[in-house]
Amino acid sequence: MEIAVLAEDDMEAAFRIWASAFNQGSRASISGWREDLSRKTGHTALGIKAPGLMACLLIIDFEIYFGKSATVAMGGIAAVASLAEARGRGYAGALLRNALERMRDRGQAFSMLFPFSWDYYRRFGWDWIGEQRRYSVPTHILKPSPETEYVRAAGASDRSIIETLYTEYGRRYRGPILRDEALWNGILNDTDGHFNFTYLYEKDGVAEGYLCFRGGSEEETRVREFVALTSRARAGLLGLLRRHDMKIKRFTWTAPADDLFWADGYHKEIETKLTPVVQARIVDVVRALELWKPVDTEARHSRQESGPSYSLWKTIPRHGMRAPGNSRPSTAISM
Repeated sequence: MEIAVLAEDDMEAAFRIWASAFNQGSRASISGWREDLSRKTGHTALGIKAPGLMACLLIIDFEIYFGKSATVAMGGIAAVASLAEARGRGYAGALLRNALERMRDRGQAFSMLFPFSWDYYRRFGWDWIGEQRRYSVPTHILKPSPETEYVRAAGASDRSIIETLYTEYGRRYRGPILRDEALWNGILNDTDGHFNFTYLYEKDGVAEGYLCFRGGSEEETRVREFVALTSRARAGLLGLLRRHDMKIKRFTWTAPADDLFWADGYHKEIETKLTPVVQARIVDVVRALELWKPVDTEARHSRQESGPSYSLWKTIPRHGMRAPGNSRPSTAISM
């Protein structure tokens, strides 16, 4: 069994495997895979040849916020797939173990992935982290607020303000991704099919929150991002959504598990679900422990922020020290 970094000449075979595994063999999906990879500045494709390409995966290089003062390298695992005739031979597991070694050597202390099966990846040390609230709210029950007068449409010149808001929000948690220009473009830019609508809450010359959405339908529209650093910013942005009552019946968005909208805006027509977010694992225990600092939960609650919440340290009691790939000798840490 040969595991190797895939060369450019191997990628057409990889695209074919991914089209088969994830897109019902759609030839049109290959252009999407190719375009997506072209936007990723740091990624590694691994594959197994026996002798032709049988299985492959991607390691995508990210950095994540890890509290107020730290960022840390993280390896995102994606596109884990095998040819149908090659499944059951342990190829995917071998690729994952090899990826762990490569991520550790590159200084990536953590790894995250979106699983097709929680149980499958748990065998290799990944487990669920954090919870996320998913709201579905009829527009007509949102409350009008005088704070909405401080909400305005954001333009291209506001990109740096929005990025600063996201950074301040991200540092309140462990896990949000530092975004490069390509990721921001995917969130804030128009597409060929839809305009993007981004709104900024700014009072007394200080920006405190933003939201954005595009597409959707009259029945339901998803807010792609809702970040509010203060309760008044949240009230203002929710009031802005209410003004869409004539054309959008319901909005959906996600928020951290400790978000209090469901309680503050309590109404029998609000639907809220608490769901797991992703699976993650520690790749380098020593580096992870060096970075660890307690979360200031009291301050976090007082700010009423919005956005996904990740708590990587839930993974330590389950598998952090003994997970496959964490067998190297440890160094004593003074805490």
